[in-house]
Amino acid sequence: MVSHVALPTTGSIPYDPLIAIANPDAYYIDTFEILPHKGIGSSRKVLHALEAELRQRHVGLLMCHARVLTGLSKVLKHYFGDRVVVVRRIENWAWYGGEEPTEFIEAKVFSKDVP
Repeated sequence: MVSHVALPTTGSIPYDPLIAIANPDAYYIDTFEILPHKGIGSSRKVLHALEAELRQRHVGLLMCHARVLTGLSKVLKHYFGDRVVVVRRIENWAWYGGEEPTEFIEAKVFSKDVP
């Protein structure tokens, strides 16, 4: 399941005022979850499909708040590797009731400078 939020042209993401969202080249994913019965490798398939869609739409940057306890932040950092440009840890993120950490991750989908 992928939950996405359309970015307004000004303001901030709820619970995280540090994000400047006046970037038309960015796509924000609130969170996503792979159901356990889908098996190992499913998150990679979802990320591959998401990346293909963002490339088709010429969106160069993915932004996501990723849960630490579920391992999503680790999966994203591994998948995007050296294309990760920002990782900011939030120890008690209010979105989860202030009870667990999350990481805000920005990753380059592709560079518009490279054909």
